[in-house]
Amino acid sequence: MNKLTVFIFFIGSFFAVSMFGQAKPEWLNNIPQSDLFEYYLGNGESAILETAQKQAVIDALTQIAQKNNLKIESSGESQQKMINNLSNEGINTEVDFEYKSTLTESSKAVTLVGLKRVEYYYEKVVSGGKEVYRYSILLRKPKGNQNIEKPLYTFDNSHKWRSVVFPGWGQMHVNKRKKGAMFLIAGGAAVAGIVAGQSLYSVNHTNYSQSIKKGDLKDAEIYKYNRDSWELIRNISIVGFGGIYAFNLIDAFVTRGNKIYAFNNQLMLSPQVSANAVGFNIRLNITPQKQTKP
Repeated sequence: MNKLTVFIFFIGSFFAVSMFGQAKPEWLNNIPQSDLFEYYLGNGESAILETAQKQAVIDALTQIAQKNNLKIESSGESQQKMINNLSNEGINTEVDFEYKSTLTESSKAVTLVGLKRVEYYYEKVVSGGKEVYRYSILLRKPKGNQNIEKPLYTFDNSHKWRSVVFPGWGQMHVNKRKKGAMFLIAGGAAVAGIVAGQSLYSVNHTNYSQSIKKGDLKDAEIYKYNRDSWELIRNISIVGFGGIYAFNLIDAFVTRGNKIYAFNNQLMLSPQVSANAVGFNIRLNITPQKQTKP
């Protein structure tokens, strides 16, 4: 293995990891579960994106109606307004999107409070020999028809310290498996190069020194060449690992962590120290719920 081969290997690994894109949202396969909210996944498919979008919204609303023993109005301004609002790209769903829509339960009007669009995802696929849009939307409704003030999601940033520990671990944690695998393989190969290079450098250096003492210049020349070669491989491996590690950290710190959609009541355990004893306080942290006016 010469200098150029090792250099090309590490440079190639360094840049190859940037070629992989974002993964699909996790909620497509695992709908969030929460003590405070109900989540609904709606799906639609059509050759026209807007139609697929509306189908997904209607699918989610139908699930809400069925679970709450309601009947969606077959037509009407309120339903169409709700579909338009949930589909509207211009609405900032992370801050202020909230729409109260009326469904019908027999002849009695029912108001849904705090219904929000959490996120959506669509892709162009081939279905039945034709290209169509497959659209999915995730809606959230507070349980008990109460207005609960919570963000749509938060971020788990533990992938950052994982990438500090070893290249690729953080990327694997945020489901960037191909990129993470490339970092792990390249980082592992660099570490192997460092360990092997140092070990064989030491062996050949010892043999070289002994050959010099014995006056065996021919063997000494061979051991010197091998020693220098493994020293070069070790040094290139160190530089390569440094580059991979730095690129891994940059990637981890500019990448948002996994989204946490569900919110639950939390059991808090906190230490307490008094004059006579040391113990713990247990507190159930229940999110305040703001009742809406009828």
